[in-house]
Amino acid sequence: MWLTSLRKWNNDGEEEVSASVSTGNLPLHTTIWYHDKSIFYAHDRWRLHWVHNSETPKPYAKGEGASLMVADFVSADYGWLHSPDGKSSAHVLLKPGENHDGYFTNDEVLDQVTAAMDILEKHYLNEDHVFIFNNTKTHSKRPEDSLSACHMPKGTSKPESNWGLKVNEHDAEGNLVYRSDGKLNKVFKHMGDGMFDGKPQSLYFADNHLMHPGLFKGMAVILEECGYQNAQTLHAQYPDFKCEKGAVNCYCHQLLFSEPDFIDVNSILEGHCRECGFTYPPSSTIEDVEKNALNALEAVPLLSMRRFSNHALRGLNGKEAAYATNKYRGHHQIPMEATQEVIQELMRSKKA
Repeated sequence: MWLTSLRKWNNDGEEEVSASVSTGNLPLHTTIWYHDKSIFYAHDRWRLHWVHNSETPKPYAKGEGASLMVADFVSADYGWLHSPDGKSSAHVLLKPGENHDGYFTNDEVLDQVTAAMDILEKHYLNEDHVFIFNNTKTHSKRPEDSLSACHMPKGTSKPESNWGLKVNEHDAEGNLVYRSDGKLNKVFKHMGDGMFDGKPQSLYFADNHLMHPGLFKGMAVILEECGYQNAQTLHAQYPDFKCEKGAVNCYCHQLLFSEPDFIDVNSILEGHCRECGFTYPPSSTIEDVEKNALNALEAVPLLSMRRFSNHALRGLNGKEAAYATNKYRGHHQIPMEATQEVIQELMRSKKA
């Protein structure tokens, strides 16, 4: 929706204002801020000059020389992200390398985006802002206890080998703890809760459970709690993660990977921005929650409702709809190409 509120610029850098837009009820402008990094090298340049044919070229040292990394936000509306007086800026300078400032980490990205949000909140309140980051590991890093079906065992853990995560230990001040050999010390940690039916779903039995206190439930039990009654009969996974042809509920890993809570895991960066009140203005009152919810529903255009209605009337019969519902479990709508795919698959199964 915010794409319609972007400023438009021509090739001469002048803003294009649509004559059809009413000046009475203009929405807030949206500014897109692209995050990027560049590394500059001391020797990254050409030396070009005239030399007399009787002279010998002067040799220069090879190599890239000293380097400097600059990370900043840029927009077509304002250029680099800084306060109007130029005194506050979001750029970061770093001398990369093991013997210098190290490398740009996720924590430093969080510090930088916090500085950016502070500037926008103070000086550019009358606009909406969108941050765009590329999908590097530094930006997309997830919390250490994030949901992931990788390496999960199918069965319930034994008391002597409870399944969980080995993460870096931190002291009370948040600093990493090292062992005597210089390596990082690891500690055991439970994976975070999932969500099912709108409620938290723990992957571990309660500490006061009679048979399995505090133990990892295993994929089969977790899937049974999600409504897959045949979970105990499924394999943990198939070789090369390839299901048998026509299989719907294939194996445990595949089912968990397809669950909404395993799909919609936010990165640390996304979570940090939300905690700072971005994505939607912060509020702690039920009145504001109600107002925001009603405004969001009121913003849904009639055209979207009509398209939703069309998508729901695609002509599948009961058997085809049941097959599609199983295959595309967790989706609010069946993809456009699914109708023919489902019908063809069922026709093939009849012939077999």
